[in-house]
Amino acid sequence: MGFMAPLCLTIDQQKVLTEFTTLLTREGFNGLYTIEGQSTSIRFLRPKHFDIPQARRKFLDYVSWYKQTNPHEITIDRAMEVEFLKEKFHFLGYDLEGRPVALVRSGLHIASESPCDLVLRCMLCILEYFTHIVEINVEEFVLILDQQGMTLKSIDPALEKNVLTTISKYYPERIGAVYIINTPTFIHSIFNLIKNFLSKRYFQRIHFLSKPSDLLARVPSTILPKEYGGYRDMDYKLSAIDLVDKLQSMPPSAQPAWTL
Repeated sequence: MGFMAPLCLTIDQQKVLTEFTTLLTREGFNGLYTIEGQSTSIRFLRPKHFDIPQARRKFLDYVSWYKQTNPHEITIDRAMEVEFLKEKFHFLGYDLEGRPVALVRSGLHIASESPCDLVLRCMLCILEYFTHIVEINVEEFVLILDQQGMTLKSIDPALEKNVLTTISKYYPERIGAVYIINTPTFIHSIFNLIKNFLSKRYFQRIHFLSKPSDLLARVPSTILPKEYGGYRDMDYKLSAIDLVDKLQSMPPSAQPAWTL
């Protein structure tokens, strides 16, 4: 079977990718010679510095999780719809690199009113939607966290840990950048605790911005709400409804061949 290594890799990395793909294929994992399969393999190899044994362990862990969770089969139930309509989650559009940009207004979150499992399912639904809509050569997403109004009632250590673990272990290399704005002082102390769950690569992609308008250097002004310095008149209620419509109308995703 033919194999085309991505041009972004060095010759040595291409050789490792070929060896990694051949190894997993011999172990019974199908579909890794496709473009999507190659991209998936690279996302597990890159954080492990192209160390095949380490990347293989992470890949097997991911396949086990995928079979148990079946994120591609998550559909929006009534509880999820209510959670989305709290206007926390928004899809703003795409940045100049074609990466989907999500806005999470975490200051609206009240831990006692939004169970960890429910929020995690909402997050998985959005992640699967993003993997569905991106172009074949785009692997990353961008996340804006607006912590305006955040209090101790918003803090849910179990949720933060689960979200960070899920993204880093099962969606490796998917988060290209996280921009955090309107951060209360106490959040920095909490972040110093939870950052231990982040790899060095992910930690370097998290940026605390001193003011919302600093987003303009990173995100197109046409998709940014006016309160962040952009040109967009943002109706958060309509935006939340639109996101639910998008998620509900998304065609069922095919399960990746290597997880069957």
